[in-house]
Amino acid sequence: MTRALDCNKCGGPVSFMSAFCPWCRVPLTWSDVPHLGRGAVIVERQYGREPQLSPELAKWKGRPEPGVGVWFDMQTNKSTRGKIVRPIADVAATLTCIVHDSGGFGLYVRAHDAQDAVVCYVMRVRPMYRSYNFMRLASAAGVVHLDRIRPWEAVSVVRPAGQSNTIEVRCADSIFNLFVNDTHVATVVDARFGFGEVHWELSAYDAPSRICLVSASVHHVA
Repeated sequence: MTRALDCNKCGGPVSFMSAFCPWCRVPLTWSDVPHLGRGAVIVERQYGREPQLSPELAKWKGRPEPGVGVWFDMQTNKSTRGKIVRPIADVAATLTCIVHDSGGFGLYVRAHDAQDAVVCYVMRVRPMYRSYNFMRLASAAGVVHLDRIRPWEAVSVVRPAGQSNTIEVRCADSIFNLFVNDTHVATVVDARFGFGEVHWELSAYDAPSRICLVSASVHHVA
């Protein structure tokens, strides 16, 4: 579903942060960014409860631990990625992982990929440093371009390494609400990518990392 923004005077559709209504030309005042809610479930994965590994997880040599999730041993400066849902514009997507060391995990929204090339928005978290970021990503043939919308920022709601963390991105139109462990940490307005898939990402940085993929979900925006 799409979250519509309407002119309070004439009811016509307007773009976020526009100075005037294009229909009645009344000046528009933006006092707050709309809060996006989580609606009906589109897909939900509990990786520790699935009877067998999917081909995608088996390809990356994941090791299931019943009741917990799927563990991955990530090599230095390597990452792996998997798809959660088909292309969609407006979603509330969540990802829960456990990271035991300096690695991290991320949630791609509005992603488009072809072989090794991908463009998307991505929210990442590194529990050891209790920090997150949000950026536009474009990667192809080993060349990566990052446009940091929200640079790495330490927030106390990120739990330390060895504990589970959940990140969530809710997006509708050009509005993005970012959450860590059910706490709203930022709102971003950006209109570069309009729709795409939802992916998970596990990453090791300057040292090998052991990461557990616990759960993922995608909801409609309410």
